[in-house]
Amino acid sequence: MLASQPLVGFLSNARYIYRKRADQSSTLNNSTMDPRRYLVVPRIGYLAILKDAAEANNGVAPAWLQNMILYELSHYFKAEDSAGNATAARGEIADEFHSTMAELVPYLEKTQISDFTISLFRGIWRQCLLHAWSDEPWHMEYAVFRHFDKQMKLALITYRYTGERPSERIISGTDVVEPVFTKDRDVVYFDRTVMKERILWVPAGRMVRLQLNGQPWELRTEETNERSVRLRPIQMRTGPTRIGIPYTGPGDEIFNQPLREVATSLFYNIYVRAPWARKKFHRSWVFMDRVRNADDSGEILFKYVRAQRKDINAWFVVEKDTPTWKRLRKEGFGSRLVAYGSLKWMALMFRTTLLASSHAGPPQANPPKFIEHFVPRWKFAFLQHGVIKDDLSAWLNPKEMFLFVVSTPDEYDSIAASGTSYRFSEKEVALTGLPRFDDLLRAKNSIKKQDLLLLCPTWRHWLVKDDIAGTQERLAVDTFKDSEFFINWMGLLESTELRDAATAAGLQIAILAHPNLEQAFEGIAVPSWVQLMTYEDTDVRSIFARAKIGITDYSSVAFNLAYLNTPSVYFQFDADKVLNGGHVGRAGYYKYPDNGFGPVVETVNDVVQSVHELLDDTSNQSQLYAKRIDSTFPSRDGKASERVIAAIEERLKPVV
Repeated sequence: MLASQPLVGFLSNARYIYRKRADQSSTLNNSTMDPRRYLVVPRIGYLAILKDAAEANNGVAPAWLQNMILYELSHYFKAEDSAGNATAARGEIADEFHSTMAELVPYLEKTQISDFTISLFRGIWRQCLLHAWSDEPWHMEYAVFRHFDKQMKLALITYRYTGERPSERIISGTDVVEPVFTKDRDVVYFDRTVMKERILWVPAGRMVRLQLNGQPWELRTEETNERSVRLRPIQMRTGPTRIGIPYTGPGDEIFNQPLREVATSLFYNIYVRAPWARKKFHRSWVFMDRVRNADDSGEILFKYVRAQRKDINAWFVVEKDTPTWKRLRKEGFGSRLVAYGSLKWMALMFRTTLLASSHAGPPQANPPKFIEHFVPRWKFAFLQHGVIKDDLSAWLNPKEMFLFVVSTPDEYDSIAASGTSYRFSEKEVALTGLPRFDDLLRAKNSIKKQDLLLLCPTWRHWLVKDDIAGTQERLAVDTFKDSEFFINWMGLLESTELRDAATAAGLQIAILAHPNLEQAFEGIAVPSWVQLMTYEDTDVRSIFARAKIGITDYSSVAFNLAYLNTPSVYFQFDADKVLNGGHVGRAGYYKYPDNGFGPVVETVNDVVQSVHELLDDTSNQSQLYAKRIDSTFPSRDGKASERVIAAIEERLKPVV
């Protein structure tokens, strides 16, 4: 323990194999849900050892030991940054962990924290260890110029701080200017705001300088522990060089690649620059939903543009020969359809100025086939396919958003306002409503009666394998039928009590699982009184309009139904895992018991009882949820698509 340079031996002929369980059931996979990881391990496993070693070594723990503890702590931070990692570090458990860290951090030398390179250790983690558990106010020694918005002529400058925010003075050329958009983002680790990130969108075009607390402050082009490039005046006008995605094209670097890859890249570069492509796709806007299907906000907005804004060069992308492809051709949009992944698609994406999609995954925002050869130059508008109620900041913050569409005042505040975990501000976020809501209203007006009891379970990341690159197709894990999820939902589908309640009310029971679960439900024998539906071959808007009552778990489908004044029952048998980060987000501003559009239950019997209560339109329960719906959607005018286009065009013009 006290050795300054401990000797470790490795067998030259040993084979080290790292094995992970496919169903993610190992102790390691689930350790973040064990309170002992935050209560026992840091105090007994880290703090006690550091303290004993320091006392026996003139007050300083050996460097190798500090590095070992830093390596261990990196996994704590990494788990917090993960969009799908459940954690027990909440409430009192988190408070105890922070108390331990406040005692532990002084035993880690600042030089060891700053110079640690054994494994990935993000700069923000270092800042946390150096300043989050200190009473001394702090702010970064420099600010970072992160992005230049060419259309709005704004530069994004950020820095982090603890304590009171420093006073700011922004100088453009020789003039003192005010930032156009600002935000103080909460940097949250282990259920506590440990520091703030200041976000400034400032007028650009001339040399920009920043003063903090009256002192000139350095601007750098990147945040790193390495030597950073000093910001030159020209970069405030053109933006920092984009890094991380290689450009493959004519040049010396391509000769290091296999000949076939060189030939492919050369072909693509010639093809996308052809005169016909330049003319056909000049200043184009691309709309899409999922790769294989649509019928969501992307398709609805595309149709609105084609009907109302012929001046916009609009195109729609979907995989060829899918039901959606064939349907849109029959509807007369064939000349404006482009097959996802095709040569024509490559040329379109090379030329387009805007990509608007209801989904923000890699197949949409950063399609692998495209970025293998080119750097995306389009602006990305996130149209959404639901209302965000959970904290999805860990998943969404890394994405570049030109426009971020939201639907309710509470949703807007949870994302754009200061004091939230999202890095997006009122510059990106627009309260317009979802284009799909416009069609929901039209669908409701066209149906004769509400005749469905609609079950809409959402997916869980631990129930499906990673999607096939560039496709959004996911396969169920081998243990799907043994999962708590499957057992509970099948129990509900097979409930004769639910069947009798639906029959008495003249309702057909139908299940519309999340698209990521459609493959999992294929071939499963459901009772004869249950109709199995999918997004790919169903008019989803009509299905929502026909629903008298919805049954979901955490799906934002409940907002779609509520928009049509339909209540939902929330079947949340695994809330501890899902709402603590086990899926793609963590509990956010939306509290189901207080804000939900129906009762929250955990058992099949309670679902059935809740359905009985909601079928009585005069009950106190029904009246309560009707009031919540009205307060959530104060305006339902069918003009969301019009507002989205206006928000896009507003952001394509200079603001100063």
